[in-house]
Amino acid sequence: KKCSENYVNWVIKLGKIRSAILGFVVLAVSAILLQFFLDYLFLGEVLAIDILRSVLFGLISAPFVIYFFNVIVEKLEKSRIKLEQNVFELGRLREQDFKRLEKNSQDKTQLMATISHELRTPLNGIIGLSRILLDGGLNAEQQREYLKTINISAMSLSNIFSDIIDLEKIDSKRIEL
Repeated sequence: KKCSENYVNWVIKLGKIRSAILGFVVLAVSAILLQFFLDYLFLGEVLAIDILRSVLFGLISAPFVIYFFNVIVEKLEKSRIKLEQNVFELGRLREQDFKRLEKNSQDKTQLMATISHELRTPLNGIIGLSRILLDGGLNAEQQREYLKTINISAMSLSNIFSDIIDLEKIDSKRIEL
């Protein structure tokens, strides 16, 4: 894989014309050497007409081979560039998602701290005033005021719980504002 990638990069750096000339020369030399080898192997001698035929075949076929080779290299390079752009875009989107998740986490932490505080305040009022009432020693008017405050604190707590439930419903898209 790395070797083919280096080869494609080398061909691209070389340029279309130089790579076409190099390809033409390599094909021509390969055709001549192959003809030499086959003639010698099967005939025991090298015939000039066979070499001439190989050169002619190379001259006819080389431009087509080189053209298609250059088309493939161009397509590979375009695909590589597009892949690099997609990888860059994916990295950018990941970074944006990470920032959004981090912000959501901070917002959730802040919301939980606020809810916790808002729940504790009326709850502490209910607990404290009910203890005072249980300890006794208060006249009817004082008891009535403390009971009103406990009632208001309980209603506030109930409203906070309703708001939390509504937030959960909004978040799960079961309720619209």
